[in-house]
Amino acid sequence: MESQNLICRRLLACVFFLLFLGSASLFAQNQNFQLILDNVRVDQQREGGGDRPYFATIVFRSRLFQRRSTVVSLIEGEPHDWVSKAEYNGGRLRQRDHMSTGETLNVPAWMGKLEWQNVEVRPFSPAAAVGAELFGAIVISLDNNNTPPHVVRGLMNKVKDLTANFLRSEVETGRIATTTDWAAMQTRIGAMARNMVSTGDVIDLLFQMTIGSTFNPDRLTGIQVFIFPALTGITTQNFSFTVNDRNIGPVTANVDILPPNAFRNGLRTYTGSGGRYAVNTRLVAQAAAPPVVMVNELELEFRTGGDDLRGGNDNLNVSVLFERATPHTVNNVNGGGKWRDNSINSVRIRLPRPTPLSEISGLELRTTFGGGMGGDNWNMNALKVRVLGPGTDRVVFDQSGNPLNRFTGDRGRFMVTW
Repeated sequence: MESQNLICRRLLACVFFLLFLGSASLFAQNQNFQLILDNVRVDQQREGGGDRPYFATIVFRSRLFQRRSTVVSLIEGEPHDWVSKAEYNGGRLRQRDHMSTGETLNVPAWMGKLEWQNVEVRPFSPAAAVGAELFGAIVISLDNNNTPPHVVRGLMNKVKDLTANFLRSEVETGRIATTTDWAAMQTRIGAMARNMVSTGDVIDLLFQMTIGSTFNPDRLTGIQVFIFPALTGITTQNFSFTVNDRNIGPVTANVDILPPNAFRNGLRTYTGSGGRYAVNTRLVAQAAAPPVVMVNELELEFRTGGDDLRGGNDNLNVSVLFERATPHTVNNVNGGGKWRDNSINSVRIRLPRPTPLSEISGLELRTTFGGGMGGDNWNMNALKVRVLGPGTDRVVFDQSGNPLNRFTGDRGRFMVTW
């Protein structure tokens, strides 16, 4: 019975999603986001000779109830000992290669700039919450010593894989959204965030950084989890907990779950292994450029009125017009056949190459018949133009009249623009 109830709840959630997604999408706004770790300040050095902070970050995004929507990547670059390099520390350490308590350095952009492109941000509603995208990052703070970078990278890639598995299991399946109550859903997201960094597998992996170190391995000095549900108008959730292992000692994990518009720029504290670092963190948002719509072919639907297109020698030629290229012309699109009175006929025109919709300016229709005695006439009462391409199927022109245009020997040309 319990499993049946669970199935029913998920089905209801899907129904809510389908019913309300159309209206929610009308107000959706796609944005690009950058989470920037500007600088790091050592508030408490963990070693007597000073520390060399660095960061490895798991960046992710996933969408509720959408299989194969999860994307996870690792932001981790060398040198891990960037603090000791003059090109990164700006000479501010006065011939030293470690940071002491109270010192601040700018985090290199290749380590501290995290990006998500074209995120769909929706106003909150139960249905929008069910179908929403979640994006974020797990920022792992470390103190560099002697663990080889390839060992760190290999272990962090395993953490990345674990993160992807969590998102596929919890988000893509809708496990965290079996109810349309946002408060309950938020609790589930918080539990997911806790599990993402506190499972035995993750702790074991972080401990394994000692593998390959001759002595004095790199140390975990804090974890910060950011989860941004792409919804406006929801409450925030902030909490901390301790990741405790007898081998690596207590490490604090901070979790922020909040809509991106509620993010407050400022310091985030990383505490662990006896050290404490403060990182100035900013979230920058900007409107995403409209996605490029690529077109492979056009479908033209003609409705003939009370005067047919004769065919034979009396045919229709169509030219696809481009902003910066020679028109693509297809002669005799009716194939020499007759388009009878009050009939509907469709033709497809394949473009020479995939072309952005913005580069297609319209069509030119030209008939081949002349006027005078025995000449043809054709009433085109309606024309609908549909563009087709990868993920694209939209009508760009749909007009009718009585007729929309009458082709005669003297008027054998009609222009279409959109």
